[in-house]
Amino acid sequence: MTYDTLGNTLTTDLDAGTSLYVGHALDGSLEISGGAILESDYGMLGYNAATKGELTITGGSSWINYDSLFVGFSGEGVLTIEDGSLVNASATTIARSDDSVGAVTVTGTGSILNTGTIVVGDYGTATLNIEDGGQVTNGNYAYIALSGGSVGTATVSGAGSTWTNTGEFYAGYFGNGTLNIEDGGLVEDSVGYLGYESVGTGTATVTGAGSIWANSSKLYIADQGHGTLTIQNGGVVSVGTEQPDGTFDGITYIGYQAGATGSLVIGSAAGDTATAAGALKAGSIKFGHGTGSIVFNHTDDDYDFSAEINGSGTISHLSGVTTLSGDNSNFSGFTNVTGGTLYIADTLGGMIAVSDRGTLGGIGTLGSTTIKDGGTLSPGYSGALGTLTVDGDLVLENGSTYAVDVTSASSDLISVTGTTTIAAEAGVSVTSLDASTSYQTAQTYSIINSAGTLTGTFDTVTSKSAFLDLTTSYDDNNAYLTVALKSTGGTGSGDSEPDNGGSGVFRPIARTANQRSVGSALDSLEQSGQSLELYNSLLLLSEDEALRTYEQLSGNVYGTARGSFIQSSRAVNSALNSRIRSVTGGVAAPSSMALGYAEEPRAAKEDDRFAAIEKQKDFDPDRFATWITGFGSWGKVSGLDGESDTDTSSGGVLVGGDVAIGDDWRVGVLGGYSRSFFDTNSSEGDSTNYHLGTYSGNKWGPVAFRMGVNYTWHDVGTTRDITALGQTLSGDYDASSLNAYGELAYRLDVGTSAFEPFAALAHTRLKTDGFAETGGSAALTVDSSTMDTSYTTIGLRTSTDFDLFGIASMARGTVGWLHAFGDVDPVSSARFVTGDSFSVSSTPLDRNAVLLEAGVDFTVTPVSTLSLTYNGQIGSNAYDHVASAKLRVKF
Repeated sequence: MTYDTLGNTLTTDLDAGTSLYVGHALDGSLEISGGAILESDYGMLGYNAATKGELTITGGSSWINYDSLFVGFSGEGVLTIEDGSLVNASATTIARSDDSVGAVTVTGTGSILNTGTIVVGDYGTATLNIEDGGQVTNGNYAYIALSGGSVGTATVSGAGSTWTNTGEFYAGYFGNGTLNIEDGGLVEDSVGYLGYESVGTGTATVTGAGSIWANSSKLYIADQGHGTLTIQNGGVVSVGTEQPDGTFDGITYIGYQAGATGSLVIGSAAGDTATAAGALKAGSIKFGHGTGSIVFNHTDDDYDFSAEINGSGTISHLSGVTTLSGDNSNFSGFTNVTGGTLYIADTLGGMIAVSDRGTLGGIGTLGSTTIKDGGTLSPGYSGALGTLTVDGDLVLENGSTYAVDVTSASSDLISVTGTTTIAAEAGVSVTSLDASTSYQTAQTYSIINSAGTLTGTFDTVTSKSAFLDLTTSYDDNNAYLTVALKSTGGTGSGDSEPDNGGSGVFRPIARTANQRSVGSALDSLEQSGQSLELYNSLLLLSEDEALRTYEQLSGNVYGTARGSFIQSSRAVNSALNSRIRSVTGGVAAPSSMALGYAEEPRAAKEDDRFAAIEKQKDFDPDRFATWITGFGSWGKVSGLDGESDTDTSSGGVLVGGDVAIGDDWRVGVLGGYSRSFFDTNSSEGDSTNYHLGTYSGNKWGPVAFRMGVNYTWHDVGTTRDITALGQTLSGDYDASSLNAYGELAYRLDVGTSAFEPFAALAHTRLKTDGFAETGGSAALTVDSSTMDTSYTTIGLRTSTDFDLFGIASMARGTVGWLHAFGDVDPVSSARFVTGDSFSVSSTPLDRNAVLLEAGVDFTVTPVSTLSLTYNGQIGSNAYDHVASAKLRVKF
């Protein structure tokens, strides 16, 4: 049945006590829509045990009940309030009788259920869903699972969805009640109860940013029954009145009366996967006469819990990093840390145990404390010193660890008012050092002070450090830690040549020449300022960590970059040589790249062997021509002695013009722009390059001579990550390279093919400016440098014409042997902020490499030619690939 009378009112016979029944003797359904108004005395949905009644009110309509509303009286009832509609009742009960089932959904902005006392599950099974901005407002009381055997679930989800109760709120009064507040939902009341009577069980979960359960007075987690409150993923539960400083003054009771069992869970329950924490905003927590617990099982790394904890209960810390910042001196229960880190900022009474993978720290006062197998005691906060006071006895059992940080004048300290017992297999580990203290003279620190007797000694004093000697000493009431550098004069190890007795702290572990060079420079650092900071930051590294850090500290990327610049200069030389070959009848030269010619054209000269191609070129060697070409290269340089490989790439464009001089010479100039990139495991850099050059060529019958000179300015920027130190260093500097080459070739023609043996000589002079890095204590001052590298090349070029589906085409290729001499070992010299200069070598340039070239030209149209070219240089230490594409269009 649908009741749809916009603006009209349908009223049942109120004087006769008439009620609206939907699903009385038979199943029934009713929709109220179109802004209609329905008035009744009682509302009954699903009146008899075997019937089902459904009512949907939508489209801004209203249902006014002047008495009570029952959704599922003895049978099954379903009420949906949507699309800005309103239902009023003096009281609302969902699932009134045994075996009844009731469901109410209030959904959408402006949709409202306004009632007095509301019961979600009186004797039956009930659900209440408030979603997508729906609202429920009620006076007096709100019950979820009121009577014994009832089951009730209420879910408030979505921003703007609210349940406002002016009185007390009960979840699990006698029955089993569940409250879910999700994704920005809001529930408000005066006093909240979870598990009120002894047989009642109440569970509430507040999850998601913006989700709030606001209790204006108090909150009971298990009054007489069983209650659990879970706050996670940014949800908030507040208790009391908000104060000017943003805190709340209400009291949260856990396990209030004898026999009650209550639990407050921050994150996830014990045994479940940890989730992000939520917040309890309350003045204090009081454990009552029952059994109460607080569980921290979350993923936050800086979670503050400020409510004061009083009474006797259990605190379990399973995961996450939590600081108890309140005064918990009146807590007399037991705290068990089995995972994560628990910091005490003020006072925590009772007994404390730490085991498994748990850590206890902070600067507060503790009750008697036992650190069990796998547990760690670490005064202070991460990276910061602190003193923990144990007001009672301290026991460090077998397998426990005392983690100590030290500074120039002091260290972490445990102050014990009672006795201290150290088991035979307890240990000390040093986790941080002071950046401003020199340990070249041994430093001794007091790490335990015990008013009562101190018995036992630490079995091990450990650090992952490859460079420190750590020892402990004792008297009747104190334990001391001495930190000193290891004796010098060790030898290196590994596959490379040993250090042969090299002295120092950092050098003896070195395995390669570069590592030894860096180690010696580190040993020479002054023991003050940034130099000492760098020195000390390395002392706690393991041998493997230190060797990886040596590579990062070395700045070998600068030597690698020099080699990369020399290698990539071949791309420019290759482009120039290709141009001059194309205009001097060279074999395997790509199609002419001329953009245009000067005036006074002359008849084109044809080469009978390449008629298909040459007829499309119309090239006149006596005229001035301009050209443009793009180029790109990519490659890899293998790391030296196991160091990281370096990926290289570059790309750019060259523009030039050339003209005939005399009868036989062709002379031209060029300019260009390119970008180069190089990247290793922990360093990267780029260079903006500007090119300027000249070239020329001649041929005397089958003999051809080509030459060119080009100059490149490099504007270089680098970034280096020193992982172990947490530093990112930046460098900016200028470099320049002068490249010259010459080539002599001889042409042989065989039918439609041609061959050209050739010999070439090239030289590159690379100069880099000195500069200073910025970004941290490991920054380098890098010296200027010059490299002079020469190459000889001998090889053979070949080309042949062919017809591809009517397109005149030419295939071409080159194979050659390149030999490098002169400066082929890129070396970078640098120094830290103080200390000796040191040099590191990068991967040598290949003394011998194979040159490969392959290309094809297509006469796409009578006035255009497409040329595709690949050049490769492949050696044992590095490879480099160059690709270019040229489109020649004749105007």
